[in-house]
Amino acid sequence: MKQKHLYPLRYVLLISLLWSGVIWAVGCGMDVMEKSSGALAGDSDSDSDGDGDADAGNMPYDTDSNVAPPDTDTVLDSSLDTSTDTATSDTGDTDDTEAVCSPTEQVTYYLSADDSNSMASPIIARSQILSGNWVTTKIRPWEFLNYYSFNYQPADAGTLKVFADMRAARETEDGGYSMQIAVQSPSLTNLERRSMNIVLSVDTSGSMGGGPMDRLRQVCKGIAANLRDGDVVSIVEWDDSPKVILESHAVESVNDSTLVQAIEGLQAGGSTNLYGGLQRAEQLAKDNFNENRINRVVLISDGQANAGTLELNLIAGMSEDSVNEGILLTGVGTGNGYDDTLMDAVTDAGKGAYIYIDSLDEADRMFADETRFLANMEIAARDVQVAVTMPPGFYIQEFHGEEISTNKAEVDPQHLAYNDAMIFHQLVNTCGELPNTGDEQFTVTATFRDPETRQPESVSEVFTLAQLQNTTTTQMRKGDAIISYALALEEIQPLTFSKSNYEAIRQIITATLAEVDSAATALGDDPELKEISALLNRYMTRFN
Repeated sequence: MKQKHLYPLRYVLLISLLWSGVIWAVGCGMDVMEKSSGALAGDSDSDSDGDGDADAGNMPYDTDSNVAPPDTDTVLDSSLDTSTDTATSDTGDTDDTEAVCSPTEQVTYYLSADDSNSMASPIIARSQILSGNWVTTKIRPWEFLNYYSFNYQPADAGTLKVFADMRAARETEDGGYSMQIAVQSPSLTNLERRSMNIVLSVDTSGSMGGGPMDRLRQVCKGIAANLRDGDVVSIVEWDDSPKVILESHAVESVNDSTLVQAIEGLQAGGSTNLYGGLQRAEQLAKDNFNENRINRVVLISDGQANAGTLELNLIAGMSEDSVNEGILLTGVGTGNGYDDTLMDAVTDAGKGAYIYIDSLDEADRMFADETRFLANMEIAARDVQVAVTMPPGFYIQEFHGEEISTNKAEVDPQHLAYNDAMIFHQLVNTCGELPNTGDEQFTVTATFRDPETRQPESVSEVFTLAQLQNTTTTQMRKGDAIISYALALEEIQPLTFSKSNYEAIRQIITATLAEVDSAATALGDDPELKEISALLNRYMTRFN
């Protein structure tokens, strides 16, 4: 059994009722849409954020990101498939599958939440809300958990640490539980890290002019601020064709003057040959490859490939080939007409972080800040695979990560960065009549490889039901609130087609605000939850 991202229980009936109307509207062409740009008729892009570039228009919800609503008679909801076929083994197309639950035997699930620093979805959603637009980006709830911070205790050097919490879930009316699992890495400073072989593969095509190019330079400057003596850096710029402007440069100090000068000279113009730029960058990374270094390509683009090789599977496949040779990929989006599908596929294949930068401040937060820089560039554990073994009678009813299966081979291992955690959020329920004594045991195991020796390692913890319920932490409250926010944005997407749904949308936002605000108060006015609250209030005004 393999599932991607599962429908929340409370959405199944709503989406089922709406589905026929949505399909009819799309089939009729929805004359309010402009096929050329996807914007609503009469809308035009404007620079509402003052960054010098036009904001994305009110893009209609991408109906290709949904599958038909699931059979509500199944025990385990089908996935809301937000992916596209790629060169990886995971095509994203899954059949409706009933949950595995045995009243007499344990069941083990294998979980994946993508690379621990893939986090584009919440940033794009925020950007669209602040621009006064509908949230049309594909909602990947696990990226919301990756983006927002959790305060778990760091693991000891050379290993990982697992945590688990559980509490009664308000989303279900049949005795379900909300469960959160975390796999935490050790902490690391810039002085302690390995040396780096970094290639900046930067898109200087015409679509990157203005704000996108400003943000690209800021990302590069943030990286330059954290590189030090012993690192090697190269820059490949590309529009119609790739051009090496800095080759195998030995960094002398932070803010290396040669590197900074090359960054400041970047200018936009021409078409977008993403394949050629990535291919040349990965060749440079191979030229300077050293197994004792971090070897990484940082691809910075809007993903709008329109020259050279355009086949997504070939571009993603090239990244996958480099991973097999020990070169990792970080994808950074800075453009306006950002191609979310392409960059997600490329970074999935490259087993690297996937980030969107919507402001200069966000560029500094992600790359100038030492902790985030290391989380985006270093690796604490390779090929992390997380398994949770449920006691008899318990099963995962709804999973908010990327992949879940009872077959280990169907879930791709992912890398975990330093100063970071993999967070898994799910709804758990029971089958049959169970006494629930509190002694039921849940086992969480993380297997991984040492980033340097590649030797296999594992950590495991056993939690009783009583322990999980009696030690619920503030991290569980925060995870519940963040998932509620992500799922609310997703639930709203198919409703935005008609003003007759606006009252329902306001009710969804109001209910989500209540949960987010309650959690923010419980966490001492958590600033990230307060930001989410402000975004929801801002989004509410879009539906007056």
